[in-house]
Amino acid sequence: METAFLVGTLLSAIMLVVFLIMRAHIQAFVSLVIVCFYVGFVTGMPLNGICKSIEAGMGSTLGFLATVLGFGSILGKMLETSGGAERLARTLIARFGQKRANWAMMVVGLITGIPVFFQVGFVLLIPLVISVARATGLSIVRIGVPIGISLQVVHCMLPPHPAAMAITATLGADVGEVILLGLVVCTICAAVGGPIWTRFVSKGIHSDLDTLREGEKPVPDSELPNFGITLFTILLPMLIMVSKTIFALSPWKDSPVGV
Repeated sequence: METAFLVGTLLSAIMLVVFLIMRAHIQAFVSLVIVCFYVGFVTGMPLNGICKSIEAGMGSTLGFLATVLGFGSILGKMLETSGGAERLARTLIARFGQKRANWAMMVVGLITGIPVFFQVGFVLLIPLVISVARATGLSIVRIGVPIGISLQVVHCMLPPHPAAMAITATLGADVGEVILLGLVVCTICAAVGGPIWTRFVSKGIHSDLDTLREGEKPVPDSELPNFGITLFTILLPMLIMVSKTIFALSPWKDSPVGV
């Protein structure tokens, strides 16, 4: 089957998914199943073959992602309830300086986005955006957009997020290599779409921060977790995946344990 035809089928399938979810308001899972049948019919698969293909693909993907999603949810909840995001922000702003708080918040978004979904991270960090903008005097756009962009690029491109993990498994790529290269791409995208872009568009945009989160007192430093422990906990899944890749490149990878 010609490559151009398969690419065209893929593009039409993507557009059909968007149409069914956004315009026809069909539930996302149902829309994906409908599109699976569409692709099967267009490519000439028999009906029973389509059903078996959907079943096999769904089972292998869910089996591969189940532990990732489970442990990722645990790490995200720990970050939310412990005040880890607040600790990350305060420490990084102290290192970067208040004038470069937007760059610090970009880094916070990149780190925080590793264990949590975009939606969860955004809700988690919005109060932080407001408090940092008020404390530094920078536009809320220059503080908020870098966090949003960082969370989004990490969610889309970096394992252990489900989409990136599923694509990595499908292509048979090494997870550690995907993480190392993805970190470079995510950092560049976050910098361009965050602090650099908002430097130009934030001029003339004003917000009344005094009406936001009135009466709330900042959490004392003594009640926040240690920065090193927080950072290690968030990065632990990535460290394990990358260490596997580093070990595979080492000269003793084939040596028996204990020798």
